[in-house]
Amino acid sequence: MTKPTLTNNVRSLREKRGISQEALAHEIGVTLGTINNWERLNTDIPGRRIAALATFFGCTMNDVMGVTGASDHSPTSRIMRPI
Repeated sequence: MTKPTLTNNVRSLREKRGISQEALAHEIGVTLGTINNWERLNTDIPGRRIAALATFFGCTMNDVMGVTGASDHSPTSRIMRPI
C-alpha cells in the first residue's frame, strides 16, 4: 500500500457515497481539516481511523487501504466486516 493509494481510496469511497469531507469528518469523529489533510497527503491516517473508515463505508480495512489480493479470511479483512 502506498500513501497515494490510501488517500485516493478515501476520497473515492467518500465521493461514491456522495458525502462531503465535513460529513465524513463528523461521522468518524475527526475534524474537517483532518480529512482534508488525509486527502492531500499531508498526514498519515492512524490505524484506528482506517478501522472507523471501514466501518462507516461498510468495507474491509484492506479495501480502505487499497490492498489487493488479500484473502477475506485474513485477520485484517475480518476486523471490520459489516454484520
